Amino acid sequence: SDSPWTSQPHSQIRKMVNADELVTAIQSDIDTFFDLSEADFAAIGTLFSDIAQAPVPPPTMLQLLGLPQDAPPVCTKEQFVAAIKKAVEEDDTVETYQKVFKAHNERLANAKKVIGEIGDALRAFHKSVNGDITKIEGFFCDLAPPPHTGKPMPPGMIQALLRIPKEETVCPEDLLLDTIKRNLDPSDTAEQLMPIIKKHTV
Repeated sequence: SDSPWTSQPHSQIRKMVNADELVTAIQSDIDTFFDLSEADFAAIGTLFSDIAQAPVPPPTMLQLLGLPQDAPPVCTKEQFVAAIKKAVEEDDTVETYQKVFKAHNERLANAKKVIGEIGDALRAFHKSVNGDITKIEGFFCDLAPPPHTGKPMPPGMIQALLRIPKEETVCPEDLLLDTIKRNLDPSDTAEQLMPIIKKHTV
């Protein structure tokens, strides 16, 4: 009779072992990422794009996570771990994954810390401008790194950044905070950002 392995190419058998070993080796990094990202779909998509070293489109990401295309993209840790296993290639190494997770975890940890320190100031800014997109755009222009600091954005870019429809003229407070949090770098500090927030708070 046929061997149970004949239906699977050798590489597939190896991949299964390799994926399990890899996930076990980086389990603490996975736990940290899942907690810090709060299972945010965009953060997970960015992580997988860095693992693949190419953009992973949302439909592909939903498929990897085993989520329906027409439902809110909310995944469990089990689905997240299963997606990582699916993504593991035969020549991937633990070190490669550790490096990607470390970079994302450092950024997420810093973003959480900084938002904790500037959250109240951001809410005060939002309230003072009544969520006006034009005022928020001016604020984001001053946040941009050189040589773009203070320069106007192309039409529609602020709406894309805030993830709101193009015709919207007001941004909800939670989306403003989410956008700032999502775009903070590991080197960003509350000390750098507070003067810019205060400058735009009227």
